[in-house]
Amino acid sequence: MESRSRRLPIYDGAHVVGVFGQVSDIVEEAHAHPDLELTPRQAEVLELLERGRSTKQIAGELQLSTETVRNHVRHVLRAVGAHSRLEAVAIANGAY
Repeated sequence: MESRSRRLPIYDGAHVVGVFGQVSDIVEEAHAHPDLELTPRQAEVLELLERGRSTKQIAGELQLSTETVRNHVRHVLRAVGAHSRLEAVAIANGAY
C-alpha cells in the first residue's frame, strides 16, 4: 500500500513557514533509522510517532506510563535536533 498526501504550504510573505498536510492510506511499515543515534526504545517511539500515535496510544502499545513516553519523546527530539514531534518525523524521513 502506498501513502497519498495533500500538502498546502503556509506562507508569511514570500517565505514558507509551515505545511499543512493530510495523509490517507497510511503505511504501517516500520522505518529503520540507522543514521540516527537512538536507543532501541527511542527508535520504537519514533516509529510510532511516524504512524501518528499519541502519547497515550504509544504508552498503551509499549506498556509504559505516559510520563515515560513523554521522556522518550523528549530524548528523541534532542537526538534528532527537533523542536516538535512533526519536525522529528520529518527529519527522520529526510524531508527536513
